[in-house]
Amino acid sequence: PKYAQMAFIPSTSAGKASALLLAGTTAEATAAAGELLLDEARLSKTLRNIGIDPKGPPRFWELLLRATTFVGGATHSEVIGYRLHPYEAE
Repeated sequence: PKYAQMAFIPSTSAGKASALLLAGTTAEATAAAGELLLDEARLSKTLRNIGIDPKGPPRFWELLLRATTFVGGATHSEVIGYRLHPYEAE
């Protein structure tokens, strides 16, 4: 299996911007995370499933994805784990 991580995390320095990170065990897994990020409807549904209102205030989170690659370069991913940070973005 191939895995990817998506994370919206706070800065470790006061007054600095937050970061959105995408990483994968392979290029295909990273691409699957990118596809989830760019699919607004699917990302909104994923965030709602983990208790975040996509239209509400920003929240920090991490997702662990399992990615499946199909012939021709198509990818599919599913969330297999997540973590919510206990504080909201400012």
